[in-house]
Amino acid sequence: MTGAAGLDGSVTVGGGPVELFRAGVATSYRGALRTYGGSPADVSVLNVVRLSGYLFGVVPAESPASWEPAALQAQAVAARTYAERLRSDARLSGRGYDLCDTTSCQVYAGHGVEQDTTNAAVRATTGTIRTWEGEPIVAEFSSSNGGQTVDSALPYQRYRSDRFDDDVNPNARWQARFDGDVVADRWGLGTLTGVRVLERDGHGTWGGRATWVRLAGTERSVTVSGDDFRTGLGLRSTYLRLTSV
Repeated sequence: MTGAAGLDGSVTVGGGPVELFRAGVATSYRGALRTYGGSPADVSVLNVVRLSGYLFGVVPAESPASWEPAALQAQAVAARTYAERLRSDARLSGRGYDLCDTTSCQVYAGHGVEQDTTNAAVRATTGTIRTWEGEPIVAEFSSSNGGQTVDSALPYQRYRSDRFDDDVNPNARWQARFDGDVVADRWGLGTLTGVRVLERDGHGTWGGRATWVRLAGTERSVTVSGDDFRTGLGLRSTYLRLTSV
């Protein structure tokens, strides 16, 4: 497996799934595993797989395999579209892979999670994607939208009320608790004296998602975007209400 660039090489198993061992846990993948990197300390492993095989490992990782066929087919179309869009972006960026396997792209868990129902959904929608002006759309999806989708600069991503996302969805409601010192340290405030949502997007309960948040402290105060506030504290969403405990 060693090549001129270091630990470059690939492994296949006669057309069958190949296993990758990480921390003693084996994960099986279709296609081939390819390594690249200059030393064992920074070697990376890529799964080189056809799009259909990739989707076999995405759809059951993103949707329950027990869902109705139409729902799984919708997930397959969304996942295929999103993958095609990111593949196009990858070619432009020059990075060494098309997609990651986490929620930063979409979850891909390999051959071991495949189910007959989700594989059938992928096959039933073969070649089907959603496009805008001839290009794959950014087909973003989530486990819950809180009953309200979000506007963006993209012409096809518009606010909609979603009556199907209700309390039956375990992710529709969530709670997070954090200490004031965590907030103060994250933004260098000294001692936290207050947190206040300044603006919301106007859609849904409490006036919608937080777009701007004011953080006050003894040493300084800052105004941050709702997205920065969410990511800075590891929150699930900007669709939130703040209460003191």
